[in-house]
Amino acid sequence: LVPACGAVAMGNVEKSLENKVNLKAVCEGLALDLNDIIVRGHIVNPEAVNVWGCKKSKFTTWTAMDQGDGVLYYTGDGDESYFKYYGTVAAVIDSQELAKAIWQSEEFQYIHVCYETSRIALNRNVFFDYLGYSARKVQGFMRVSEKHWNKIPPSLRYIEKLTDYLQSMDELIEENLLQVDLEPEKSRKGPEERVRLYTLSLQEVREKLEQGQMDICEQEPEAPPEQIKKTIISFDTQRRTPDFVKINAMKEDIGMLGEEIAAKLERKALKKANREDLAEKVRIVSKESNQYGYDVLSYFADGREKYIEVKSTSRKKETPFELTYREFEQLKTKEQFIIFRIFDLKVKDGAIQYRYYILDSAGKEKIKVQPLVYRVYYGEDQDNG
Repeated sequence: LVPACGAVAMGNVEKSLENKVNLKAVCEGLALDLNDIIVRGHIVNPEAVNVWGCKKSKFTTWTAMDQGDGVLYYTGDGDESYFKYYGTVAAVIDSQELAKAIWQSEEFQYIHVCYETSRIALNRNVFFDYLGYSARKVQGFMRVSEKHWNKIPPSLRYIEKLTDYLQSMDELIEENLLQVDLEPEKSRKGPEERVRLYTLSLQEVREKLEQGQMDICEQEPEAPPEQIKKTIISFDTQRRTPDFVKINAMKEDIGMLGEEIAAKLERKALKKANREDLAEKVRIVSKESNQYGYDVLSYFADGREKYIEVKSTSRKKETPFELTYREFEQLKTKEQFIIFRIFDLKVKDGAIQYRYYILDSAGKEKIKVQPLVYRVYYGEDQDNG
């Protein structure tokens, strides 16, 4: 685990982690046997590698580095600290000359060469919680201890697999699709420590729900929020590119849970109105086809059909939500079309918990929309559609 914090370190990050180093060109004129380094490190392209160096105070840790070791580079400060790069060690080199040629400083002479570093955005807390560290920070240039390394399943003991898994876990935690509880853990060294326990995955939730092993809590609707603020769209291309495949998959799964909740609420309401005949007809039509333009077919107590679009989130009440063009048109033109907005969705105490509000004809006029996607066409006059 390698910290890269502070002005000097961040400058070196740009020089040799963000950008490639032409080791062949740099070594010209230096008293280094580059051929030996290339052969021992199995370096296919010495003209494009990533390198990092540490000071004499970290010599002991550096000597423990071996070819094939994974390296995580940690940058940032405070709560917004992330591991932003990872690499695999190809070779280690002790050279003040090489350090000076790369970073203009001889003090970073204990160098390791990586075949290639990849950009990531792994939250430090997720990493340290998973491995069982209590400090939650990199204590200088350090090696993960055998005790903590043994907590990692063998299938994840490759740097790319571990980082991919933990980034996925981070995204799931942000969406509350993995429950994060704080439970006491006794320690002989001092007072009780509080640690995070990762319990159920969303897939397990759905399986338990289908098998009747998990309940959906009963809940009464709340009033809609007074205001939902317009989303500020960022055009910062330097930010981490989201994994849209995973995000869309998570949205789909959390949406399915919301549909189950809405269907159960409707059946309960119809039974309460002595319309069990209609309660039996309530169904989640989105499972059948996406052509309906809504998610749940239900009924008013007088027998009229009710078209329910479900918008679910694990986030707070005021979180904006998205409507397709078709959904928005139905919202404007059909009185029977309503929105169930389910929020604070989570799994806790063995049950699915949530809160919700309803937007019906009385609240439709409040809704404002912000275009996020455009379909492009041009040519002749096409104002008719």
